[in-house]
Amino acid sequence: MSLVDNNAGLQLFQVIQNMGELHTNPVLNLLGESPNIIENQKYPTDHLCFGGETWRAYYHCHAAPNKLMNEHGHFHIFARLEGEIHNSQAWSHIVALAMDNMGQPLSWFTVNHWVTGKTWKSANELNILLENLPIIREESLVEQWLIAMLRFYRANIQELLENRDTQVNALKSRIGKEVLNDRNYYELSTRSINLLKELK
Repeated sequence: MSLVDNNAGLQLFQVIQNMGELHTNPVLNLLGESPNIIENQKYPTDHLCFGGETWRAYYHCHAAPNKLMNEHGHFHIFARLEGEIHNSQAWSHIVALAMDNMGQPLSWFTVNHWVTGKTWKSANELNILLENLPIIREESLVEQWLIAMLRFYRANIQELLENRDTQVNALKSRIGKEVLNDRNYYELSTRSINLLKELK
């Protein structure tokens, strides 16, 4: 069942249209003319920042156990509460967004705590952050696109986070040890994207 936010679809379509007029896409816009990428390097090095100081993201690629065949790289998206902006450790990983070799979205996925570190929060806590997404203003095109994607797929991401917590609890019961730092477990939940179909 699709849980996309159709009210956010027009915003997302507009951002995509703006990129199309410039003959670019999120990956090209971020990396420049040549979409070559150095493994494990963050792009940009100082993060994409939006929503004031409450949301940030970076793009990178690396070898991963569940990496899709045509995945070019992925965005890691983080958020923190307004009252936590002076705490550099307060960032929590919300979701990752895999991109294909043509600069188009492949899938949303959540990762285990050891992958990105910082503060681990439950799905309920992260859903509060997702209910307070920033308004699209004068950010860069990539930042506008990320906000629009988060708005459009908000319900799906919330469901992914709930599935992530269910998976963690199931693993705790089954293996009987700390799961969040167990490097045998990288990806905890995933949801493929068919943007052309879902925007219709």
